[in-house]
Amino acid sequence: MHKRFKTWLFNGTPFYARLMFIIGAATLTMKAMLESRYGDSVVVYLAIPFVISILLHQFTAPRSDDTVAGHVLRHVRSAMIVMLASSALLMEGFICVLFMIPIYLLGALLAYVFMEIRQNARTRNSQMKAYAIPALVALLSIEGLTAATSLPRFQTVSVTRELPATAAELQANMAKPITFNNDRTWLLSVFPLPVQVNAGSLNAGDTHSLDFIYKRWFFTLAKRGQMHLHLDEVRPDYIHTTVTKNTSYLAGYMDIDGTEVHFHEQDNGTTRVTLTLRYERHLDPSWYFGPLQSLAMRQSADYLINNVIAR
Repeated sequence: MHKRFKTWLFNGTPFYARLMFIIGAATLTMKAMLESRYGDSVVVYLAIPFVISILLHQFTAPRSDDTVAGHVLRHVRSAMIVMLASSALLMEGFICVLFMIPIYLLGALLAYVFMEIRQNARTRNSQMKAYAIPALVALLSIEGLTAATSLPRFQTVSVTRELPATAAELQANMAKPITFNNDRTWLLSVFPLPVQVNAGSLNAGDTHSLDFIYKRWFFTLAKRGQMHLHLDEVRPDYIHTTVTKNTSYLAGYMDIDGTEVHFHEQDNGTTRVTLTLRYERHLDPSWYFGPLQSLAMRQSADYLINNVIAR
């Protein structure tokens, strides 16, 4: 029955129609998951791409003249079409799509390898060994689903620089109106800068605000938001801030708690500055988004030292 169904499907249904069916199924599944409490889980970023890839392998037959490399490339192309089309239908922003691509392709390739081993295995025992792959995906996908399977989310990142100025001069820089330039790393350049920064003081109790506009598809679907940074403590050698409001696009990826800045004046007239950022990761898996967010926050700290403290 299964073979007759596949023969009818391949011979009687055009490729684009089968692909459209998978896109529709993927879109509905992703919509349900994103609207649930599992929207930031490994199920979305790894398990669903794995299942999508199995469907593609089952319902998009390879060409008879395909080499192995050609079949893999066609499979990856089809997987990317499904991802981009479903993302467009769900109106997901380009940042989400960009950072999902590597882990999505990992899930798609794991499913491809699983299906190939399973179909080409000569013995029942070899077929059973192939199921180690979906078992691994299932094991990885339970991270974050419960408190017991969640890894630490609160993180701190610190960057230390020795600057040719006194602590008082550096704090005077921080009290000036803030403007950001586009001289950023490739990773930071993906994220929109604030369109307006309401700052220009450095007194305990002050609140600085940053206005953001994130256009999800470069020129359209704009999302506006604000971040409020409260100056809790200001001393000659230490500044502590807390984020009291964050409705910007960044809130979808992490909770930014605040910053700490330590100033240690050196005997040679320089000042060693340590900027620490505190945040909570939303997205799972930790082995993918953890290092990615840590790198982005470390580069952000370095950027803030260059453009706010050392300017």
